[in-house]
Amino acid sequence: MSKPIVSHIAAWFLVLGLFQWSVPLQAQFMRPHVYVGASVGGGLSAIINQNNYGFPEMNFGPEVVTQYGAHVGIALRPWSRLQVDYQRFNATYNFRESYSSSSTDGVLSLRKRIEISLVNIPLTYRHYLIDPDLVYAGNEKSISIALQRKNTFFLILGPQITQFSKASVTYQKNSAATDFKWQPADLIDIKPGFDAYVPVNEIPDYLPTDGRDLFQETILCLVGGVGWNLILSPGLEITLEAQGFISLLDINSSERDQQNRYLWRRRVYSAEDPDPYYPSSLQVVTLNAGIHYTF
Repeated sequence: MSKPIVSHIAAWFLVLGLFQWSVPLQAQFMRPHVYVGASVGGGLSAIINQNNYGFPEMNFGPEVVTQYGAHVGIALRPWSRLQVDYQRFNATYNFRESYSSSSTDGVLSLRKRIEISLVNIPLTYRHYLIDPDLVYAGNEKSISIALQRKNTFFLILGPQITQFSKASVTYQKNSAATDFKWQPADLIDIKPGFDAYVPVNEIPDYLPTDGRDLFQETILCLVGGVGWNLILSPGLEITLEAQGFISLLDINSSERDQQNRYLWRRRVYSAEDPDPYYPSSLQVVTLNAGIHYTF
């Protein structure tokens, strides 16, 4: 794990710790406890500003994603918990565009498909919206009343470490040269369709064998959301959470090939496309259902 990511995590621990202990000590949770559980959910996601190997960016829309995982947490006070999750995340993104170029036979239509599997490890602070009068009273009776509430809303905030466990990128092309049928394509097949837009001499001809080479191995994300907690029994709770995360670092690889060319990033200039590179961002919104057992 890189030093910048470690420093970001340490900073989050410090911020969450200071916030945790900023409330008067007399209102402490009298019986701290640990809980474990699991969750499953799904939602929508998009890769914003997905660069196209130096070619113009393609059209896209939000795609359906799924995730599942397990978590462990600690509750120190009635209104606050710290929780760490281990989640598996799966998504498929589709891009499409059509171009007209003098070097192609009529209009060239392209489709790009990105399939990824991620491992997400979020560390989140969960602030439960318990009646402030009960919290600040700080006596045994008021805390007991607060803990006996059957359902409570809470807020979610924290950092997340994300790793690419699998990734694949495939292209298809459709033009007069293919009899207007979709056929598999590689970068060397679609370069002629863009020679009127950007210079292509610095762009590789073929996709890497392992699609993970196109992405950063580890990225830092920010998680936020709201949730609802329901107590089924003294040791069993269920939750419903609406949350999302956004990558704070560029998700694209900065590695170069043997010819000193980026595998993914733009590295070219032209009058029509003066900006050499735009960092890409992964954005996700999900609805998750979870259950956990309190020790």
